[in-house]
Amino acid sequence: MIEPGWRVLGSDGAELGAVDQVVGDSVAGIFNGLSIVAGVFGGPRYLEAERVAGIYQGCVEADIDAAAAEQLPPHEAAASVEIRPD
Repeated sequence: MIEPGWRVLGSDGAELGAVDQVVGDSVAGIFNGLSIVAGVFGGPRYLEAERVAGIYQGCVEADIDAAAAEQLPPHEAAASVEIRPD
């Protein structure tokens, strides 16, 4: 299981950032991708599951290099909704 804070490395060995969120449905076993953050002021970027080349303890390897990672789309977290039985 991938955890927030894990390092994300590119295919060129460069550190792309760290996992901010795992995107998907853990209950249903669906993995859509990762929200990753690079640097202190970097906003979250979305890395699709298809771009994950390897998962190791504390580290995720992507199949893109650092230049391609800069072009990843921003990731905007979905708003959470609280549903109460009324």
